[in-house]
Amino acid sequence: MSRAERLKTKNTFTIKAKVKIPKKVLLVDDIYTTGNTIQQAIAILKSAGVQEIKSFSLCR
Repeated sequence: MSRAERLKTKNTFTIKAKVKIPKKVLLVDDIYTTGNTIQQAIAILKSAGVQEIKSFSLCR
């Protein structure tokens, strides 16, 4: 996908019903290109009540 296509991608993640989400989460991404993947994951986790989110990417 091109950068523009990756940035347009929406609603990539969902949280399954009845899954307990911890209050602190570490997101690990293999490659940080546009940041869209991390930002979408952060948004869904915040909506699930996560209070602290950190991220780590292996490559940029």
